[in-house]
Order: sequence, then C-alpha cells, then structure tokens
Amino acid sequence: MAQSLAPHLSSTSLLAHTPIRKHTMDKPTLIVTGGSRGIGKSIVLLAIKSLDANVIGIARSKEGLEQISQELATLQLADRFKFVDGDIAEKTTADRAVKIAEESWSGQIHGLVHNAA
Repeated sequence: MAQSLAPHLSSTSLLAHTPIRKHTMDKPTLIVTGGSRGIGKSIVLLAIKSLDANVIGIARSKEGLEQISQELATLQLADRFKFVDGDIAEKTTADRAVKIAEESWSGQIHGLVHNAA
C-alpha cells in the first residue's frame, strides 16, 4: 500500500496542485503538534515551503521551535511560522495556539497535524 501512495506524496506533485497566494491572510493555517524535530519539523517545513501555508508549531522544546524560526528567517519565510512552547495536553497551550491564529492570520484554522507523542 505504501508503494502505491509514494507517487502522490512527492513535493513536486504537491506544488503542482497548490495555488500561490500573495497575502499571508489568504493562506491556509495549520497547527502541527510535536513540531520541533523529526517528522513534525519536516511537516512544518513542507507545509510552509511547498503547500504555501501558515503554520503554528507546538512543542515542549522551545529551542527546536526557535531553530525552525531562524531557518525560515534565512529564507524570508519567518512571517509564516509562529510557535507555542508547551504541552498540548494542557488546555492553555491549545488556547495560546488559537489566539496566535486569530492575531496573526485570518483566525481560521484549516488543519491539525497531531504528531506529539
């Protein structure tokens, strides 16, 4: 089954179907939990670079989230990534992520990738 999905998962096929949006407010907003390293970090970077999305990363590691922010700043994409350091199991962490979406972009959240352990 994984082999049959592989052709559909390449970044070039994702790019071919993703319209480029000029204004940050017009872009979809995603929340990625466990977004500071490993698969979560890869999802954050893919969503911003290839899917033209705004992303709120949530993780307990503030350092990892700051690293992603710095990496995106060198690509002039820092305005597309915000983060919340905290445990997603706590309501206050989720509330902070929603507040960031409201203050930074349209306030609408279009997707959630729950990658936290």
